[in-house]
Amino acid sequence: MVIIALSNILVQFPCTIFGWHTTLGAFSYPLVFIVTDLTVRLAGPQTARNVVFKAMLPGLLISYILSNGFAQGFGFSNLLALNVMALRIAFASFLAYILGQLLDILVFQR
Repeated sequence: MVIIALSNILVQFPCTIFGWHTTLGAFSYPLVFIVTDLTVRLAGPQTARNVVFKAMLPGLLISYILSNGFAQGFGFSNLLALNVMALRIAFASFLAYILGQLLDILVFQR
């Protein structure tokens, strides 16, 4: 959940490396897959699926609240305010996380 939330914050910061335009989130998000792959190897695919399902909703909520805080400036009232852009980022991350992780477990366990 920490890596997911960190990636959703870092995706808001663009950077250019060797002429490629990307965001800082592109460097932190692959760590999620490394952790999942290690979980599959050490504890098995069913345990990895359980971890994915238990982390997805808290990850979504944390990502939305933190993304919303960065978008509007920090303050308690800003963290819980409705922000469509932060909600879109969190939802897209949620879909990418759940689909990517389940496919990763399915394909690479073999």
